[in-house]
Amino acid sequence: MSEKTHKNQEQRLRRALNKVGYSLHRSRAKISLDNLGDYMIVDQSSNSVVAGSRFDYTLEDVEAWLNGD
Repeated sequence: MSEKTHKNQEQRLRRALNKVGYSLHRSRAKISLDNLGDYMIVDQSSNSVVAGSRFDYTLEDVEAWLNGD
């Protein structure tokens, strides 16, 4: 996947999650056992992680989660 396509998908998912009260966080830290370098989904009302607690969700995982798969 090209960088531009990847960024477009990320922005599309961020907007979709924001509409339903969630936010998408991307890891910026060094990869470790607790941080696998991808994404997590956070509930905006409680500021709690609902998926990908180890930054282990790919954009495809986020999309599947958003679609209820």
